[in-house]
Amino acid sequence: MKISDFFRLLFTVLAAVTIVIAQSPRESSAQAAVSLVISAAQDHVRAGTAVPIKATLTNTSNADIFVIRDRGGRECKIEVRDIKGDLMPDTAAGYMWNGHVPNPDPARVSPEDLKGSLESGTLKPGEKLEWAFNAAKFYEMGQPGKYTIQIRRPDPENPAITLKSNVATVTVVP
Repeated sequence: MKISDFFRLLFTVLAAVTIVIAQSPRESSAQAAVSLVISAAQDHVRAGTAVPIKATLTNTSNADIFVIRDRGGRECKIEVRDIKGDLMPDTAAGYMWNGHVPNPDPARVSPEDLKGSLESGTLKPGEKLEWAFNAAKFYEMGQPGKYTIQIRRPDPENPAITLKSNVATVTVVP
């Protein structure tokens, strides 16, 4: 084997090992301080109406946690998918808040969709913070069918951890 072939082989092996290591999931010793659970207020809703979702953030740690959130749920990234698993199209508000557009243009949405209403407080161990949001405000859900909804948000104690809720299912009927 020539020296150049040896180095080419060595470089290829090292590159492959580097790619595998970079793509491997890393175990994190950090645990989320809270849990995030959602549920549909109704299993079935009429097409063209609100799709109310209840969210609950529970302090699962043994310490007080300071939480900041938007009353409209916009600190959460909401995903609505059809029965095939395809992400539904954004509404005007969703265009602004769903995070699918890197630099959304505020001129494309209603000024009402730009208003926020922050609240903050401390959750003691075991305490829950509950709120509701309308999934149909962020995604097109006007067609009859079955939809799945899931939300994500940063952990209030460690923003490097993304909390992921369970999946709620809603059926839209004519």
